[in-house]
Amino acid sequence: PFIGKPAAIAYFTAIAEAWEMIEARLDRIVARGDTYVCVGHAAWKNLRTLRTVSGPKVDVWTARDGLAVHYLEMFDSYGCARAMGVVEPPAG
Repeated sequence: PFIGKPAAIAYFTAIAEAWEMIEARLDRIVARGDTYVCVGHAAWKNLRTLRTVSGPKVDVWTARDGLAVHYLEMFDSYGCARAMGVVEPPAG
């Protein structure tokens, strides 16, 4: 897990160094108490392989006293692995 501001900066820096964002769309925000769920779509290009991944994206934020205290990101992990060249799509 990434804990603290320096770790969060390192996380987002690593993404920026490896990926180019092609598209980002926010379709809905659902809030309940201190939890915010952002539902949308994203498309990325891996800068090493030049392969792309596109699909739904969900972020869950928890805020306390106006500051983010927890962040959970959900995206197509298999699609990312294919774009990174870690796995190959099935033949056929």
